Amino acid sequence: MSDAAYPPFAAQTGTAQTGSADLAPTPPGLGARFTARLIRLRHSRGRLLYVVLLAFLTGLVMNGPLDVAFSVIWFLSEGFSAPIAGLQPGIICLSFTAVVSLIYAVLWAVTMLLLLPLRMLTEWTATLVFIGAVLHRYAPQVPEALPSWPLVLATTSWVLNVVLIKSGLAHRPLPWLTRHHRTRFTLPMPPLEAYYRLRARPGQPHWDKGWAEVTEAVPGDDSTLQIEVRRRAGAQRMFIRYRNEHPGQSVHITAALSLEGLDGAAVDGETLRLSPHGSGGTLVEVQTHAPHTISSLASGPMEDQISDYWAHAAAQISGRPDGTFTRALLRPAKATAAQAG
Repeated sequence: MSDAAYPPFAAQTGTAQTGSADLAPTPPGLGARFTARLIRLRHSRGRLLYVVLLAFLTGLVMNGPLDVAFSVIWFLSEGFSAPIAGLQPGIICLSFTAVVSLIYAVLWAVTMLLLLPLRMLTEWTATLVFIGAVLHRYAPQVPEALPSWPLVLATTSWVLNVVLIKSGLAHRPLPWLTRHHRTRFTLPMPPLEAYYRLRARPGQPHWDKGWAEVTEAVPGDDSTLQIEVRRRAGAQRMFIRYRNEHPGQSVHITAALSLEGLDGAAVDGETLRLSPHGSGGTLVEVQTHAPHTISSLASGPMEDQISDYWAHAAAQISGRPDGTFTRALLRPAKATAAQAG
């Protein structure tokens, strides 16, 4: 993901929060903050599914795919009367899958809730264990010739990741691959008020303190804005444009790294639709239509970053406890945070 703005088409909305002291929410307690963090597990369940699948494939490789398949067929045909020796490969495979999946699940939960910078440790561990099982069964000469192959593979992948990010290739749009995403969240205010909270305005405070400056890109036209994004991980200039504005109902938002890029991104972006919800609340539906990038293809199956971003926005605007990983990963630059305070 980009170090400054994330995700590329999900961070395009803002709010003009009031500074009234009587509207300031009471700081949530430790228990409420930890409970709020559980949303991280929901938005990263793809990571859990991935490691459980790898745990099963690892058990399959270690016991022999054909032996496991025959044991399952034998059990389906003979039932519990089948000899235990014939069922042994399948039993060992399933037992291995259950135990290792439990270990991976604990590692996944701990890293997502408490050690967020190490959250990719879970899938990396599962991947290396699976590759090791494949090598030891089908190419034992490789581990013998290169005992440090896990370190070599991890280092090579890390260097490649750094090169892709620094060169900009990781976040360059792939026009032949388009991602479609839909997420919903609620705000405890009427649709018109919610709309103006979800509408960046020049010179007004922004709920995302990483948006340090919001100015008109075209003087006299507040539908096209220039955003100075400053986060601890880096800084970036971004341009956004609001189209088809219907206050309190809907708006289409596009983003680009240059003013000229907004014209080419007219079809892409996000469409926000607002409707009344409950007693005085608003249901916001966000539909994303944007080109994939190498980064989104790699991280998308593991983390629902778009939904997590909008959950972050909803928590910040409504004053609810914010336990999203977006809040933890996209902290504003210290100077910006001090100015906002």
